[in-house]
Amino acid sequence: MMAAEENWREKLSTIAERTKFIFNSELLSDVKFVVAVSTDESESKKVIPAHKFVLALSSPVFFAMFYGQMAETGDAVSLPDCEYGGLLELFRFLYSDEVNLSGSNVMQVLYLAKKYMVPPLAEKCREYLQDNLTTSNVVSILPHAQTFEDKDLEERWWEMIGKQTKEVVASDEFDTVDRSLIESVVKKDELNVTEVELFKVVDHWATKECERQGLTSDGETKRRILGEDVVKEIRFPLMSDKEFASFVLDSNILTPLEVAVMVKHYTGVLPEEECLPFSQALRRGESKHHDSNRCYRFSKILQVGTIYGRWSYNRGNPDRVNFIVNNPIKLSGIEHFGSEGGQYTVSTRVNDPTSNVSVVKRSGTYTSEWDNAKNFYGFDVLFDHPVRLEANKQYELVSLIKGPVSWYGEGGQTSIKSGGVRFTFTRGKFAVSTDESESKKVIPAHKFELDLSSHVFFAMFYGQIAETKNSIELPDCEYEGLLELLRFLYSDEVNLNGSNVMQLLYLANKYMVPSVAEKCREYLRDNFTASNVFIISLPHAQKYDKDLEGRCWELIEKQTEKVVTSHEFDTVDRSLVESLLKKEMMNATEVELFKAVDC
Repeated sequence: MMAAEENWREKLSTIAERTKFIFNSELLSDVKFVVAVSTDESESKKVIPAHKFVLALSSPVFFAMFYGQMAETGDAVSLPDCEYGGLLELFRFLYSDEVNLSGSNVMQVLYLAKKYMVPPLAEKCREYLQDNLTTSNVVSILPHAQTFEDKDLEERWWEMIGKQTKEVVASDEFDTVDRSLIESVVKKDELNVTEVELFKVVDHWATKECERQGLTSDGETKRRILGEDVVKEIRFPLMSDKEFASFVLDSNILTPLEVAVMVKHYTGVLPEEECLPFSQALRRGESKHHDSNRCYRFSKILQVGTIYGRWSYNRGNPDRVNFIVNNPIKLSGIEHFGSEGGQYTVSTRVNDPTSNVSVVKRSGTYTSEWDNAKNFYGFDVLFDHPVRLEANKQYELVSLIKGPVSWYGEGGQTSIKSGGVRFTFTRGKFAVSTDESESKKVIPAHKFELDLSSHVFFAMFYGQIAETKNSIELPDCEYEGLLELLRFLYSDEVNLNGSNVMQLLYLANKYMVPSVAEKCREYLRDNFTASNVFIISLPHAQKYDKDLEGRCWELIEKQTEKVVTSHEFDTVDRSLVESLLKKEMMNATEVELFKAVDC
């Protein structure tokens, strides 16, 4: 024995090597741990020899166990809450700073690292779990993350559930999770799975749970096992009527009254005063683009800066299109064109033209994202809940948008089939804004005449992606403005007035007709007054004409009281109000200025 001891010391030159050598060894051992070893058939006991001094060095719990006021005095310590593999890896780390983690032992090692207060080992377990989190093991890890109050790991867990919901809930491990976890999942908005698939998984879990409890898996029993909180969180209205009939009815989980209400919902006869007992709010999954559920109207999509330049939303007029579907659908939202990083303020509604009533509307601020399906920047305006649209009935889609120039579509198709539904789009030619409503007018023109004076019209009719249709829709143009632009292209004459000059200036810049743009600027210089300086002249001058901007501010400083008391001042942008207030030279009392700003 002495020769053997001398031999191992000679081979190991450092304290770290010698400490590692006596790991799980009877050599110099002064305590033994008795732990369980689980097998498929039975459970037995195993003994791990250890050294009190080594354990106490790295764990305050072991220090108290062996050297505290109530120290263990026996040679053997039984740990019924520990498994052999987990405790062995804890000791390996305490003796060598090494650990062999695997999917089968990591949770037990993490438990022991927490119990015996060994933070470096707990961190290694967390790193292992984060690096090896998969759809098959994620459901078994969450309860431990919650038990150990590991918020980072729990957030990673829910992130995976949100992105890969379908794969997670389809795993065999999901059949054995606690009911509380089922409830937590169905309450989440961020799930990437269809509602019918989620219901099928929940129904399957309930069937398995009935089998585990030795109960008959009828609808009433499954509902009792699931609990009302789970059933009420399934968003049945998001399913199609076919999905509901094929899977929900056969499960018998819903009551006859709930089924009757859903049937009324699907057939469109549910009275407005009768509320659905289930949420219609969309779940927001990461993979939002499914071609079968999206109707893309345009055959070409162009980005900002291509031959046509851009699409401008800041015109004050809404974009609109009429459409008909040949089968009933539930419309979840509308995708709009955007730009890289662009943020847009949007008010969208779907009107029933026959009753002049909006069937659904939504407003908000949205940031563009990349559409991987069609390769462009856009943003979704999702309604609070899907709205049912009837077959063969005309609806009007209207969006009023403010934001930067955007990508845009060409070759708008009049009829397209998507997801088994045919969409038919109808539209007018040119928009004419009035105080009461918006109608359409047509302006006949001649390509040759337009091409002579505009590079943009030349590209439109004779470029590589030339228009081939005889009819062109220009939703960003107003009738009077376009008419005056064409008048100038045909005759070098133009009739300018306060109501059309800004639209015509916009078109002159868009279609690259500098001589018209200059006439508009001259008109603005000659006709700005205290009542229109903020509405017409100054916004343009800040963009295009520094000389005019200086003259505008000169007028504002001299006639400040007239400017701020005009009706037009009530509608100016906040940025112009701020610029005004920062000026030192103004011909108005402070109280008059405050009253104008307050108004």
